[in-house]
Amino acid sequence: MQQQYMMGMKIVTDHEKNQSLVHIIVRELCKVIYTIPFIGIILVLVSNYVMGKREDGKALHDIIARTKVINV
Repeated sequence: MQQQYMMGMKIVTDHEKNQSLVHIIVRELCKVIYTIPFIGIILVLVSNYVMGKREDGKALHDIIARTKVINV
């Protein structure tokens, strides 16, 4: 989370409000699933595919947590 802020990016909700604790927990739990052997690899590939096809560039964890990354 701090890395993105240092790089000039910020994670906000879909309505561009600061994310709540629930948003943070859901987003990070989704990313933990990427570490499960075999399933994680498939989800990472699907997430990258979805991210490339969407106009807003959201990955699966952003879609599920209803967040997005913006430039600050």
